[in-house]
Amino acid sequence: LAPSVTETLFALGVGERVVGVTRFCDVPAEARSRRPVGGYLDPDYETIVALEPDLVVLIEPQRDVERRLAGLGLATLRVDQGDVAAILGSFEQIASRCGVAGRGRALRAETSARLEALRPRSLAEPPRVLLAVERPAGSGRVTSVWAAAPGTFLDDLLRLAGGANAVPG
Repeated sequence: LAPSVTETLFALGVGERVVGVTRFCDVPAEARSRRPVGGYLDPDYETIVALEPDLVVLIEPQRDVERRLAGLGLATLRVDQGDVAAILGSFEQIASRCGVAGRGRALRAETSARLEALRPRSLAEPPRVLLAVERPAGSGRVTSVWAAAPGTFLDDLLRLAGGANAVPG
């Protein structure tokens, strides 16, 4: 019930077992062929139940959704993907629950190596960076911008790449 979870499931090689995704899940392209089950904050419980999933995977902020799904008799797995370390750990958690623990360890190792490659070898002082993650599209002008905040996985990525987040909080 989150794009990051969908991407993780496909990266673990269990995409053929995914029966439903949120309307925001579009990576990989194959995910678009799965049944839409609403959004991150407004899941369509009737559709989810009708799909008869063996497991519904959610992320940490979806505790209320998890309670409702459990009340409907569905098995759930809630993972923390709030920062880089938690994301890496979630690979193994999800893989273990899906019966492919070795793939979870491999994905964690591969991703860790890719992240390590981002780390700069020498910087006198980290550059201050504003990471814009979303803005309203289509108007031809910028009316508002969403920026990566401190304490998020995007903030972690900025630091790993040698930058300092310019957003104070």
